[in-house]
Amino acid sequence: MIKKFDQILKNKTIVVAEIGQAHEGSVNIAHSYIDACADAGADIIKFQTHYALEESTLDEPFRVKFSYNDKTRFDYWKRMEFSPKEWKSLSNHAKRRGILFMSSVFSERAFNVVKNLEYCAWKIPSGEITNYSLLDKIIKTQKPIIVSTGLSDLDEIKKITNYLKRKKAKYILLQCTSKYPTSLEEVGMNNMFLFKKFSNYVGLSDHSGTIFPSVYASANGASLVEIHVTFDKKMFGVDTPSSININDLKILTNFTKKFSILKNSDVNKNSNKKYKKIFSRSICVNRIIKKGEKIEAKDIILKKPGGGINPTSIKKVINKIAKKDISPLRILRLNDLL
Repeated sequence: MIKKFDQILKNKTIVVAEIGQAHEGSVNIAHSYIDACADAGADIIKFQTHYALEESTLDEPFRVKFSYNDKTRFDYWKRMEFSPKEWKSLSNHAKRRGILFMSSVFSERAFNVVKNLEYCAWKIPSGEITNYSLLDKIIKTQKPIIVSTGLSDLDEIKKITNYLKRKKAKYILLQCTSKYPTSLEEVGMNNMFLFKKFSNYVGLSDHSGTIFPSVYASANGASLVEIHVTFDKKMFGVDTPSSININDLKILTNFTKKFSILKNSDVNKNSNKKYKKIFSRSICVNRIIKKGEKIEAKDIILKKPGGGINPTSIKKVINKIAKKDISPLRILRLNDLL
């Protein structure tokens, strides 16, 4: 049974494996990512739903001119399109594998496709943070909203968070730097802490191509980390330099789970007495003490286990007379003494 978004949020940092366009327009490769990310332990697998005619023009420039067969950015988005039936198959596959599904939407058409799937939350991409028409439709679904801030200044962040609060929407605010890849110096973890004045839930959308920012964010109270994933760092794709591989994803998800155990498991120091007797020491003698002989300080040694005369009670032993022969191989008892 898949845990719901809110259930995960209460217990640990949610790890979102962002596939983006790493599938290169192949729905079969997209399915392969679902299996790989589920096996790696990610909580959510996230795609992006693009429809070229609804969001792009022939005037849109390439962020990076990387494609061998797409003459324009419009052509690229066109090649990334999946049909509603294909999106349904991906959503169903994720459900079977026990991983939550979501997809960023960049148009009303994309929104209408995704809202008919089994999805756990919405993502407001950095470029859509001022698209209030789309935002209003998303709010009405009453699903959690993840807001990325890669292109926003503090005034825009304050405006959208105030809007979400007025609408009583549940949201997570992510620090993001829209640079691909992002150097560690430009990740901007200071902003994640700053965002706590805008939201009860904050996190990180990272493009560094390493796990370090996400590990740091998780250890410092992030509710969610989103990180791009690729099968191999040598694969073709504009987001590959900003992505981690599947093995690194396993390391990250393992860290968040183990860190959650450490964070949420309290130990009562007054109840940890199981091994105290074994590892503690008792007063013993370091030689055979004959019956009637006086025990002097030089005759005393401390040995395991505990449970005999406590070392703090040494005054009860010094200058006492042995009631019987006392062996150095046994802990000393008060009833051995007169």
